[in-house]
Amino acid sequence: MNNVLITGATGFIGRNLIYRLKKEGFLVSAIVRPTSDTSTLPKNINMLIHTANSRSLPIFIKSVKPDVVIHLATLFTATHKTEQITDLINSNITFGTELLDTCAKIGTKNFINVGTHFQNYNQEEYNPASLYAATKQGFEDIIKYYTQVYKMKSLTVKIYDTYGPFDTRRKILTLFKENLASGNLLNMSPGEQKLGLTYIDDVVEGFVKAIKAIQTFKDSEQKCYLVKPKQILTLKQVATTFEDVCGKALNIKWGATPYREREIMEVWDNAPNLLEGIDTLSLNEGLKKMLKAEGII
Repeated sequence: MNNVLITGATGFIGRNLIYRLKKEGFLVSAIVRPTSDTSTLPKNINMLIHTANSRSLPIFIKSVKPDVVIHLATLFTATHKTEQITDLINSNITFGTELLDTCAKIGTKNFINVGTHFQNYNQEEYNPASLYAATKQGFEDIIKYYTQVYKMKSLTVKIYDTYGPFDTRRKILTLFKENLASGNLLNMSPGEQKLGLTYIDDVVEGFVKAIKAIQTFKDSEQKCYLVKPKQILTLKQVATTFEDVCGKALNIKWGATPYREREIMEVWDNAPNLLEGIDTLSLNEGLKKMLKAEGII
């Protein structure tokens, strides 16, 4: 099973995963948005630039004949505005369903999806912390239909928080790096919420393990796995670790802002961990690796 099709290929996880798979000899194809910067991807991969009105999706998938699809493409928003609803549904439900339908009808049976612990507010099996999380759950319910009717195999990988060198997303470590450089006051919540920061190499390893795991599934099986790091830390502990690695204090005022509505305070971990038994990086080790690569330390 060495022919892999990846959506969301130019995202932080996607591009790192593609380079790992290429290094290991996988044949990789990609589906990207018209606005995606494809300069970050290897030159020798089959690629479809997909638009909402494109009719080329079935033609492309038939031509590359993937053994497994890894569906990374998503639209994330912690809190939504009314005008974002259509884009959320189109990105997180409609496109994925079109992809599933095409795979089912051409005989690609192995589908790796990406979920989020935002689906598990209060550590419940399902309680969406946001509309984004609700769309992710809605898509998992649609996957159920395709696994049953077309005897597909599905594995949903739930990820906590990811980080690594040259990540352009507006994540907490980006804010810390900016604060380190500027020294300006950073107003934060009380900081007791738990985070599962996972270094990008470990995240990629999780997806490699997912490709292997799905090969053991029976027809119509649909399972959920985690990519869980070595440490689960509070936001305050993350900040302290960042300061220890940098040797410099951050200018943070804890408790200056309230927690977000439906803040995830505890991580959900009621699923097998794809990184079980693997010597993953601690946050201290990962931060050193990231900040050295970026020339910050």
